[in-house]
Amino acid sequence: MILVREYFLQSRLSIRFLKVLRWLLHSVFHYKISVLSLTEGARVFARYTNGKYYRGFVESVTSSTVYIRYDDGSSITLPIRDHSAVILDELPCYTDVHAGQRVIAYWPGRTRYYPAKVKSIISRGSDTCYQKDVYNVVFDDGDKRREDFNHIRLIPS
Repeated sequence: MILVREYFLQSRLSIRFLKVLRWLLHSVFHYKISVLSLTEGARVFARYTNGKYYRGFVESVTSSTVYIRYDDGSSITLPIRDHSAVILDELPCYTDVHAGQRVIAYWPGRTRYYPAKVKSIISRGSDTCYQKDVYNVVFDDGDKRREDFNHIRLIPS
């Protein structure tokens, strides 16, 4: 898998192709892949030195690091082996989120996302992938909030 990962990281394949490949590997083989999408220009949330997550773009990727340029112009270099340091900015499907799962979640009026855990999932009675107000989350500082699908991102395990 390492050789395949290195090939995809160093090549300039389209992000769409990588998303299809990741979906195929996850759906057919139940294999989760997030690193494959960390290509130059990918929209991400990256952990800053304060432990909070901010939006930015992948500027470059090497075999051991990911260089991030945040929206405010600051930058950081993060190790690629730390899968929780850089999170692809993708909406999670309702069926992919489970109680107890680690996420980053939005807090109103803030530009950063905070680490949290899904406490419970509110059933909406359908299998629609994207639903509003479906997750009760507990932030690491103890605050609680109800979030919908577009305000959380899954932290890769």
